[in-house]
Amino acid sequence: MKLKDFLLENVIDGSSALSTNVSIPSSSVQCLDANIVVHRKSYLKDFMKNGSTLKISDFTGFCFEGATEFRQFLMAYQNKSGHDLQFLKNSATRITAICSSSSSGCLFKVHASSDVGQLSRFFIRNLIADHSCGGGLTNSNKPALSSEFVKSLIIDEIRDRPNKKPKDIMADFRREFNLTLSYRYAYKGKQLALTELYGDDAMSYNDLSWYLGALQTHNPGSYVAMDVDSSTNQFERVFVGFGACILGFKYCRPMIFLDGTYLKGRPRVLMGATAKNGNQGIILY
Repeated sequence: MKLKDFLLENVIDGSSALSTNVSIPSSSVQCLDANIVVHRKSYLKDFMKNGSTLKISDFTGFCFEGATEFRQFLMAYQNKSGHDLQFLKNSATRITAICSSSSSGCLFKVHASSDVGQLSRFFIRNLIADHSCGGGLTNSNKPALSSEFVKSLIIDEIRDRPNKKPKDIMADFRREFNLTLSYRYAYKGKQLALTELYGDDAMSYNDLSWYLGALQTHNPGSYVAMDVDSSTNQFERVFVGFGACILGFKYCRPMIFLDGTYLKGRPRVLMGATAKNGNQGIILY
């Protein structure tokens, strides 16, 4: 039997006796099983962790925040279960996935869709959770991953430890999820997390003009100067002197100390000026 005919006859129409038809109320935001606690903030990590007893069926009733988040959940399921999935439908409003071994008779199927007019409320609507094809099929040394998926798992950790090294992220994935993460995915996942938390480094230069204007408006007496390359219209340097610091330097000893530090991630240097006043206090420019 051809794969298309098999799917039409056994899976897509949901007529299988193993099908669990799920009707999810629009107000549901947690797992319907009261014995399972699913935390919105950490559910993906809780689901994937070594020793976790959470199953895909525990998430019937859980409100995913859109199709992108549900795709990440399916990626987590593939790595946890060891089964590869094949998408039959994959859009912003509905997703249907089956086991890649469906041509051999596996009836696994999950269908999810958004509430009408609310793309950010995504629920599992229909689920055949059992795999009749046997054990896991994927290799933990070659997991199904994406940089966005890695970011979603590490973003809380990066918020607390923004200087965490990619090799440490790789070690965490091996220990917590039994997955071999490449350096490339660890690095790119971390960069995406930093961008989401703190904004894009390059784009932040576009806000300099606004910041300098606001500084002069709301901090009287301040002095600012910004140089831009006239040929490329790219930022070169900026000088900021806060009004209070300028006033304080008038009462300092006639000597100024300059120092600088390199900014991580960009070939830029942050310069600073300090001086001592009559009370041995230090004023920083």
